[in-house]
Amino acid sequence: MIRHSSRQSRVVAATFYICAIVCGSAAAAERGSVYFEHIGIVDVLRGTVLPNRDVVVTNGKIVSVTPSHGDRPESGSGRTLIDGRGKYLMPGFIDMHVHLNYRRLAEASVPLRPLADAEILAPDDLSIYLSNGVTTVQVMHGEPEMLPLRDQIARGETVGPRLVVGSPRLDGPEGDPFVRVVANAAEAVTVVDEMKSTGYDFIKVYSELDQSTYDAIIARSHQLGLRVDGHLPRSLPLEHGLHGQDHIAHMEEYAYFGKKFDADEIAEFTRLTRQAGIGVTPNLIVFKNVLRSVFALDDFLASDDMRYADPFVLDSCLPKNNGYLSAHFQEPKTRERLAKYFEFMKQLTLSFHNAGVPLSVGTDARAACTVPGVSFHEEMDELVGVGISTADVLRMATLDAAKAMRMDTQIGTIDVGKTADLVVLDANPLENIANTRRVLGVMAHGVWLSKATLDANLRRTLSNYKQLDQRLHLEICRLGVCRPPLR
Repeated sequence: MIRHSSRQSRVVAATFYICAIVCGSAAAAERGSVYFEHIGIVDVLRGTVLPNRDVVVTNGKIVSVTPSHGDRPESGSGRTLIDGRGKYLMPGFIDMHVHLNYRRLAEASVPLRPLADAEILAPDDLSIYLSNGVTTVQVMHGEPEMLPLRDQIARGETVGPRLVVGSPRLDGPEGDPFVRVVANAAEAVTVVDEMKSTGYDFIKVYSELDQSTYDAIIARSHQLGLRVDGHLPRSLPLEHGLHGQDHIAHMEEYAYFGKKFDADEIAEFTRLTRQAGIGVTPNLIVFKNVLRSVFALDDFLASDDMRYADPFVLDSCLPKNNGYLSAHFQEPKTRERLAKYFEFMKQLTLSFHNAGVPLSVGTDARAACTVPGVSFHEEMDELVGVGISTADVLRMATLDAAKAMRMDTQIGTIDVGKTADLVVLDANPLENIANTRRVLGVMAHGVWLSKATLDANLRRTLSNYKQLDQRLHLEICRLGVCRPPLR
């Protein structure tokens, strides 16, 4: 993300990466075998609908997918029947770029207000993702306290989206105070070994690494079988960074290497990326939200989506804390440059797609006031808006993201043997990307959560947020109760 110049403003920027995670209630969820009958399956690989199918899930796995034959199984203990007539079943959505809250960031944002652990990283909080059909999230800056929660979800002890947790951001000495500083190549090997033994799923690299340190991080990570995802180091030539890591976390990274921002530069960046065989998560929505803070913060704060922002994110977005209202970001030249960057990123996204560069869907949730869950649908809107077909965006949001995380044998399509991470919609998403918002139920790790359960979990989360709003003296509409406008 765009960074602020002073250490103080870097701390303010870091508070954009705050989260309070939301999770569905296991007690309210349906366990055992689940039988979807007469439902349309969205085949994300081919971009078609397979009509009138029966899908059976047992012990968290898809055990059969067949044409409906009309024989209704008997309901009973441990078996849930879902009438799929007029409904659509698709793989659960995968957000390739989110941030979760952790203590150091929470305490930096509210240093004079003591916080309980449950207010910082609460498993009660992942339901905003699930309510929006997001069943897997890749955490792009991990901390040790996230790993037990990841494992509890994987074991079925807590219902929530699958967590794929990256290491803390690894960066050079000029990095912000919330990164893990790696000073040289020798230290790089030690740090990567530590990240592996701690249990992180991949390595996150940041923006100011020197060449020898960056190369050592890449080499050691790959020796240990760890993926590398993150920023392109701005201290290195573009081509060097592209031929190192496995995935790029922002299309924004390319804007910092741009000089002319013209068709020739787009073609060259596309050629280099395609040649490197690297994947990219465009993350257009988070940059759009930067522009919304810079150009129209009042309208942004008044938007419906902001009702689902956790209190820490909301606090960081208010005018008194929002770094994008600084004199630097309000300068006409800066505003013009940001608008140029965004247009360049959109054109580059379409060029990459047309050239066959693997793309996935991510939001950078909690950065720049980006609200978890709902922003995933906004990102898909942006991708369709640049000219990518709805069918291709749905594949990027599921199978392609699973491939990027090396998990496509487990999730990403509706096939026998795969984990049952599924979403039921009441309209065909191939006809209109907006139909992905029409979630009727979600299956996470084989646990069925009906619309009623999802809504109940969401109400509980917003109620908890409201209590923390009051402690932080925030003013926002939640649960139909509004206080004066945010200022």
